[in-house]
Amino acid sequence: MSSSITWQVLKTRPRAEKKAAQQLTLLGAQVYCPLITRMSQWSDRKKLIDHPALPSMILIQTQSLSQEQIFSCALIKGFLSYNKKRALVSEKDRVLMQDFLAGRYAISNNELSIGDQITVPVLKSKGQITRMAGDKVWVRLLNAALEVNFSVA
Repeated sequence: MSSSITWQVLKTRPRAEKKAAQQLTLLGAQVYCPLITRMSQWSDRKKLIDHPALPSMILIQTQSLSQEQIFSCALIKGFLSYNKKRALVSEKDRVLMQDFLAGRYAISNNELSIGDQITVPVLKSKGQITRMAGDKVWVRLLNAALEVNFSVA
């Protein structure tokens, strides 16, 4: 795993992240579509469903595909840009995000309680603790509709 690997961020049509990732993978691209498993409930049943962690976005290593091949997928809207430059994600940041979403990021404060506001170190975002169970702490990020969990060290 080289630290010089960079990922570019592609914008997708809404709710088409998983399908776009599948199509680009079939074309031979290396794609990362981070998912969060959430319980969805209907009147007659409950089901665990994987939702994209980055709405309308996926990460791709573009060395293996040309732009024509990338945009042959109708679900791709374009590259995400920031300050008129393509948004890039380093391999280190991608792995941190993967570990964070899997709950493998430990925090070292044992004196937490529900309702406390903390800063999530990896994301540098503030969040509020919504629940605790054993060594797990769930935090709802204040600037996003995302809930993450941590192991308490």
